[in-house]
Amino acid sequence: MYDKKNELLIHVNKTSAFVTIQENTCDEQTQVDIFERLSSIENSYNDRFIEWWTHEDVLNFLHDKRLDVIRTLFEYEQQFDGHSLYILYKQCQSNTQSTYQVLNTQLNQLHDRTLPYFTFIHFVSELEKQFNPLDIKQYIRYLLWIIYAKIRQKCF
Repeated sequence: MYDKKNELLIHVNKTSAFVTIQENTCDEQTQVDIFERLSSIENSYNDRFIEWWTHEDVLNFLHDKRLDVIRTLFEYEQQFDGHSLYILYKQCQSNTQSTYQVLNTQLNQLHDRTLPYFTFIHFVSELEKQFNPLDIKQYIRYLLWIIYAKIRQKCF
């Protein structure tokens, strides 16, 4: 570290104030790496209806909406895709309290955590926004995606 005159600071015991940062040499991905990958620009779940989302799209959605507590329930459920999320949403609509209890119990048993009720309400609210967009942009994106898919299918 340097002082205001840009001179190296030396402690009384003659040690400098430098801190060396070592590079991470671990081959495993860190949580930060995983979250950065999940929120990458290539994320296209918003361009499709939820029913067509992949498992990774579901995880991206939950991460982007800051629903990581709920995300932990689905991380290792590879078959939990957009259609499964749609079924869960319908369950939330028909019986909110029992759905909350089931998710909270699973989270507690599998991860020793509790699901705050307001987080659950936020989850349902975000799903509702996806199913009932307030503007036409969602439909335009969907139509463009369909047109793109058809053109790509014919050309390749």
